[in-house]
Amino acid sequence: LAAETFAPLLDNLSPFWILVFVFGAGAIVTQVLSDAATVVLLAPIAARMAEPLGLAPEALVASLAIGAVAAFLTPLGHHGNLLVYGPGGYRFGDFFRVGAPLTVAFALITAFVALRLWPGV
Repeated sequence: LAAETFAPLLDNLSPFWILVFVFGAGAIVTQVLSDAATVVLLAPIAARMAEPLGLAPEALVASLAIGAVAAFLTPLGHHGNLLVYGPGGYRFGDFFRVGAPLTVAFALITAFVALRLWPGV
């Protein structure tokens, strides 16, 4: 049901921006769940979205998985972030200030590469 709901909403977007959106969903959800839990939860939805959008499921799932491990937005996104948070004297906002542009860059690169590796069905 979720895949059928998202597919019409994303139908007017280009494949590139759909992959960026899926990456972003993984990057945001992984801030509150582990990267593995994020992929297990969202991968079936991403895979089901592929066919109605004319995209290869591998492109969507790969974008989601890379987004889920790109946990740069908060110190909660990855245990490594938490390890340096206190001892490094960082503030919560420091992660977002550096992590947001880094996440955007990774999303754009991931979408570009995914479309070349899995151009569609």
